[in-house]
Amino acid sequence: MKKSTAAELTIWTEDAAAAHCQSLAGKVQIYIGAEGLPAGEPDPLEGMDGDGFVIHQDGERRRLTIAGPTSWGTEFGVNEFLERYAGVRWLAPGEDWEDVPEQKELSVPLNDQVRQEPAFFSREFDVHTSNSPEREAWTRNNRMHGRVEFKHHLFNLFPPGKYKFTHPQYYPSGADLNDIHGWQPCFSAPGIVEEAVANIIAYFDAHPEATSYSLGMNDGRNFCEADPRHPNYPNQDNSIGYPHMSDIYYDWVRQVSEGVFAKHPDKFLGTLSYLNLYDPPANVKLDPRVIVFVTDERLSWGDSELRDAGHALTSRWLQAAPGTAFYEYSFGTPYLLPRAHFNLMAESYKYAKAAGVAAHYAELTPNFGEGPRPWLSTRLQWNPDQDVELLLKDWYERAVGVDAAADLAAYYELWRDFWENRIFRTRWYSEWAYSNPRINYMNFLDDSYLEAVTSADIAQSRILLEAVVNKAATAKQKKRAADLLRAFEYYEASVLSYPEEKIVPHPVNETEAGTLVQSVVLKMKYAEKRRALVEQFAGDIVLRHNFSPYYGYGQTLGGYGRIWTGMTSGELDAIVSWLEQEGSGGAVHSLLQQLADDGAVFAIQNSVRLALSLSQAKENMSHESAEAIPEGADLWDFWLADGIAMHRSDEAARRGSYSVVAKGVKQGGMYQSLAAQPGVYGMYAAYYTPPGQSGKGTIRLQFELYDSQGNEIEVIKPYLGEKHAAQTAGRWSNIHWAGELSEGVESVTVKIILEKFEDEQEIHLDDAAFYQLDR
Repeated sequence: MKKSTAAELTIWTEDAAAAHCQSLAGKVQIYIGAEGLPAGEPDPLEGMDGDGFVIHQDGERRRLTIAGPTSWGTEFGVNEFLERYAGVRWLAPGEDWEDVPEQKELSVPLNDQVRQEPAFFSREFDVHTSNSPEREAWTRNNRMHGRVEFKHHLFNLFPPGKYKFTHPQYYPSGADLNDIHGWQPCFSAPGIVEEAVANIIAYFDAHPEATSYSLGMNDGRNFCEADPRHPNYPNQDNSIGYPHMSDIYYDWVRQVSEGVFAKHPDKFLGTLSYLNLYDPPANVKLDPRVIVFVTDERLSWGDSELRDAGHALTSRWLQAAPGTAFYEYSFGTPYLLPRAHFNLMAESYKYAKAAGVAAHYAELTPNFGEGPRPWLSTRLQWNPDQDVELLLKDWYERAVGVDAAADLAAYYELWRDFWENRIFRTRWYSEWAYSNPRINYMNFLDDSYLEAVTSADIAQSRILLEAVVNKAATAKQKKRAADLLRAFEYYEASVLSYPEEKIVPHPVNETEAGTLVQSVVLKMKYAEKRRALVEQFAGDIVLRHNFSPYYGYGQTLGGYGRIWTGMTSGELDAIVSWLEQEGSGGAVHSLLQQLADDGAVFAIQNSVRLALSLSQAKENMSHESAEAIPEGADLWDFWLADGIAMHRSDEAARRGSYSVVAKGVKQGGMYQSLAAQPGVYGMYAAYYTPPGQSGKGTIRLQFELYDSQGNEIEVIKPYLGEKHAAQTAGRWSNIHWAGELSEGVESVTVKIILEKFEDEQEIHLDDAAFYQLDR
């Protein structure tokens, strides 16, 4: 209020106010709390949800009371007062994005009575508030309040440290119990219901303030009853292709809930409908106090087939569980574009309210380069019947000013069309939508949706955002516009550096070779820029990437793994072919050598060093002779699952007469152990699949580093070490890497790893090379 009007209100607690009752006569009072409501009248809070509130006027006493049934409701009423009458907006986290219009007077219409409740009693999304009080305050100011525990939790309900020796029947045979997500409890094991009930009752007895307890499955599969040898084996798959375990699991939930609610009828139990538990049980009816969060990416409801299936699934779930809730995969990061699917999101919330869905949760993980989408989500989770266009207009005008708002709206409209229309025509979407089994969320670890982005999309986006920066009026609006432009620069650099695999003609003259090198260097500079931007964003409340390519969650996998140099396999082969033709004294050699000697951009330096090394020497990890691939140290060895064979073959070869061929490898590959020392190394391996072959088989590289005592000190899993073999069927391609081996390394095991090949899907491997590049 002081920021808005410059007036500093006198604040009294109830006792102090009573002592000054004479001085309050005739003055307007704003009373916070239910005690300010008039006595002797029907209680306006009767039967109201705990997050609801009233803003009640008492003209006789000149009192305006803001009150809810709980402190949460009262707080949200205060937020409504500030938004409605003072015009406050919390557009994004932090002081820069708190918008408080300055005004000389503040007025409330006489007898304006307000009564609100949320459409969904629990509203929560993950913006990683644990290390950001600003993000936590932003979600709370926008009335987000998660009220149900439901996440992965069964490893806590049945901790192996307590039960693995005394009750081994609670765990799948042979499960790695050190991996908390590598198993599910045996829900049909004798005594497991009673033990769960006792543990949960003990928890509530010890924590009377707790309102809920999670029965959420561990984040994996490995159900005891999914073993065909188990007497309760269901022998059927669910609608997304996983063994259907819902009847067994939810019958266990039903029995547990009956025991818990008999002692604690005022509590909730939360659970996840996920993977094997995606479909509702056929013969189980759950108590309404069991809240089932059905996991789905409802952006997919832009596809009418999946929307109809999603609506039908929701109806079936509501019949089995009146406490059905929606769990949404609404990721900002690690996606590399602003996911502005405003209308589809709004339609999903409106449908959920009409259907009777109880609650919402979303994995949002924004970097807020998505502009209004996180804020819009908070508005619509409170009341999905609001006008989306009016809400967006409000956000744009408040964020950057009236003059700049139209350009900002046009920018996000471009990306709304991309995600709500164009994405459904991409290979990226169809490969996910028609996969069997299908994971509950779209594949954010596949960046091929970037192939659908045009140069015009990027150019127009930059024009619009630069116009926004120029037209923004106030200092805060200019700062916000600049933030959105910086966020876009990461999207821009990701698109312009993305190593889309295309056929690259080999140069036939020096001009073509030089042009190719220059275009690749430009892409590598953009790749370096995106890395630098992520580092710059790390300390920024709004722009930080919690699911980053380079750090944070998933650190052991190299962040979230969306890392590349900017040079494709085809471009590397084309450059090397010209270098071999040109000879060491040529102009392109000289250009690359200058880049190799210039340490300004480390990734470019490493990549060109690899190209030069490949042009100067043939494979140094050969399999041309039969002696190159026997059992034994320092030579190629194979490891394979399911008895699938790999062998030397003369059916196809990139150079020489032989390659190594494998077919139907679900997980396996070839490896070789080599002496090494700290420094910069490069790896190259060529691969080929016959024309017309399809399948999900992937190939990747992995490097396991060991010290002089044989202790593993690091595992390097490069992003470019995972490629779909079928995408280049009919032609040779390659997988390559250049990077550093850390201090203390004495040996490295180089692995070429094959995974998820169909039974008849074939791959040939050839021309493997591993070089130290900084000698």
